[in-house]
Amino acid sequence: MDLKIALGQIACHVGDFEGNHDKIIQAALSTSADLLILPELCVCGYPPEDLLAYDQFIAVCQQSVDRLIQTLADQAPKDLYVTLGYPEAHQGKLFNVMHVICNGKSVAKHRKNHLPNYGVFDEKRYFSAGCEPAVFNLKDQRVALGICHDLWNEQFHNQIVDLHPQLVVIANASPFYLGVQQDRENLTTALSVEAGCDIVYVNRVGGQDEHVFDGGSHYVSNAQVKYRLPMFTEQVAMTSEAMLAKIPTEIELIYRALVAGVKDYVAASKCKIVFVGLSGGIDSAVVLCIVAEALKVQNVRAVLMPSRYTSQMSNDDAKKLADNLSIEYLIVDIQPSVDTTIASLCDTMKRGIADIAMENLQSRMRGLLLMSLANDAQGLVLTTSNKSELATGYSTLYGDTAGAFDVLKDVSKSRVYELAEFINQNKEIIPERIISRPPTAELREAQLDSDTLPSYDHIDGMLEAIVENLQSPRLASAKFGLSDTLTFTKLLTINEFKRRQAPIGPTLTKRAFGKNWRMPVANYFSFSHSLEDDC
Repeated sequence: MDLKIALGQIACHVGDFEGNHDKIIQAALSTSADLLILPELCVCGYPPEDLLAYDQFIAVCQQSVDRLIQTLADQAPKDLYVTLGYPEAHQGKLFNVMHVICNGKSVAKHRKNHLPNYGVFDEKRYFSAGCEPAVFNLKDQRVALGICHDLWNEQFHNQIVDLHPQLVVIANASPFYLGVQQDRENLTTALSVEAGCDIVYVNRVGGQDEHVFDGGSHYVSNAQVKYRLPMFTEQVAMTSEAMLAKIPTEIELIYRALVAGVKDYVAASKCKIVFVGLSGGIDSAVVLCIVAEALKVQNVRAVLMPSRYTSQMSNDDAKKLADNLSIEYLIVDIQPSVDTTIASLCDTMKRGIADIAMENLQSRMRGLLLMSLANDAQGLVLTTSNKSELATGYSTLYGDTAGAFDVLKDVSKSRVYELAEFINQNKEIIPERIISRPPTAELREAQLDSDTLPSYDHIDGMLEAIVENLQSPRLASAKFGLSDTLTFTKLLTINEFKRRQAPIGPTLTKRAFGKNWRMPVANYFSFSHSLEDDC
């Protein structure tokens, strides 16, 4: 193809009209292309959610669009075609549009035809749908337009075939999940074959609340991916530069997604200091490493909060990890506060307190201290509960779940260990004892997670089967055993109230706890019902 095409894989943040404006202009000034393609809703950021219900937000967005068109006309290379994505109010409806402009004039406008309304997507709540792909001519080439989910719809594919374009441009804000890049490239390659044309797919990068955007922008010609930008990297580059970046391994993708999620969440919160409770266990160790990668280490504080049940090994390993990362750490002994609180409770109740209450009190004391430190420093607490713990309720409400952002929310315990090995692949950052010791909450003498829970291998297998793949518990029990499956499904059901109050965290799978898991908190159905019949 004779066209010079630039892929603008940039991070566009929700409501950051000034920052998004500057990135768009910088992208235009940096290229000598004929056509610069930018991500879906690049002007206002994606997903703006209920901000779209406010006329003020739409008005500010339109002002930014008008300003961009004028600035591009004044400063961008002459005859550069640019795609701008934004919400457009038109005849009493709101559309998700991709507007092609050149030299200050409108060339074409595509209204997203197919609005996703499943999983994390809720676009029919906000937008009306367009009815067909927009087309325009550029240097004797017929160019058709699509936005994100249009690509995933058979009707759109059929319409593209009927239009006979030489090029199809797809602007995206497509969230990351494991395997999504292969799904995207399968679709773009299939459309290339069906329509006999080239496809350019441009996606945003960066984090937005639970969403992480990985980029994966690419160019397909002759039914092959000829060009791919590096994932999780902001870059504006032309397809003529012959780049075919490799797709990272699964564990590297997870690591980079978590780093991106933490980095952009903290940046958007405008907090300079973050606090992580460091226990000497593997979850908090992995979280601290990810946070150290995402942020400047001088803006990170590790907090050790030992009790009488905390082993010397845990304290030593936690300090060693913080030193390895050059992160400042604080030590706060929680035992005096715990003893005082227990004494007060016993005096009030005229008896001793239950063991489980005593264990949870320790965790809540740690949560209280972390939140107080963060309040004092005008900072944030990043929590460390993994997906396996959230599934089984093996966490303390207002204790280790107290905070703003749960880094490992969609990471199973098994993957936490894989992340630790990945972090240590070149040198030992996480002390080996943290990885090799049996997991323990250290809330009572000689406590192990295995005292209460099935093995994490079984938990994570059932988590994948029942939660992520919607498999029936009875089918899962054939592999993991009736007893363990019954335990898991009971815990999954009764702990929904904890998950509903847990912090948000980066999404890595197709079915993460959060927007993609919408279970009633109070209900009379249990996944374990069918299994109990087998007992």
